[in-house]
Amino acid sequence: MTKTILYIAGTVAYNLFLHPLRKLSGPLLMRATRLPYVYKAIAGTLPFDVLDLHNKYGSVVRVASNELAFLDETAWKDIMGHRTQGRPEFLKPSFWYNPSNGPTNIVSSVGAEHAALRRQLAT
Repeated sequence: MTKTILYIAGTVAYNLFLHPLRKLSGPLLMRATRLPYVYKAIAGTLPFDVLDLHNKYGSVVRVASNELAFLDETAWKDIMGHRTQGRPEFLKPSFWYNPSNGPTNIVSSVGAEHAALRRQLAT
């Protein structure tokens, strides 16, 4: 029991004082833990709550200990858009890559293979 309490306290302290996102604004409980985010998602109020947070804190809000919400359309292009000449590729987390025996798809492909699939879908 003591180890669990120490782990939770350590995680909360890390999220509030040492985490790379610590300087970004958001409600204290949402910066400390992911639980409010999960609760709001399950309750179905998350999009409305995030909009309220944007109204209060601005265009970039820390909505969970490790997650940001952006309101600015230029952020959408940077995060979700495809890269242009001279810009490095935005790498995906390893769990998105194709398994060795899985089918090829645009979501899990990278680099030249992803570009080829984009061209096929555009035609």
